[in-house]
Amino acid sequence: MGSLHLTKADSIGTATADLNCVKGRNVYGKTYISGNGTVADPVAACQELYAVNGDITQLDVHPTWFTTHVIAPVTVTATGHWGATSIAFSNTYSNGSVLQKYTGDVFAF
Repeated sequence: MGSLHLTKADSIGTATADLNCVKGRNVYGKTYISGNGTVADPVAACQELYAVNGDITQLDVHPTWFTTHVIAPVTVTATGHWGATSIAFSNTYSNGSVLQKYTGDVFAF
C-alpha cells in the first residue's frame, strides 16, 4: 500500500521515522491494514492513512479534541508513495497539540 519517510522539526530539533503500510486478507477473508516502522504505533498510523487513501491533507483524526493556543510551531514532512501515488507533503502546525489532533499516530515519534 504505502511507504513513507517522515520528519518532524520544532524548536528542540528534528526527528525522523519510517512507516510501511500493507493491506491483506486474513484466513476468514476479512481485509486488514497493518504496518511497521519507527513511529510509535505503526498499525494505527497505517489505519488512519488508509481511511483517507493516503492523503495526509485529509487527516482529521481527533475532530472533537480541543487544542492549546500556545505558539510553538512544528513542521512535518512526508515523502514516499501510497499505492501508485507519490507523496510529497509538508506542513507547519501551530503546536504539537494541533499536529496530533489532525495527524494522530502518523507523526507520533
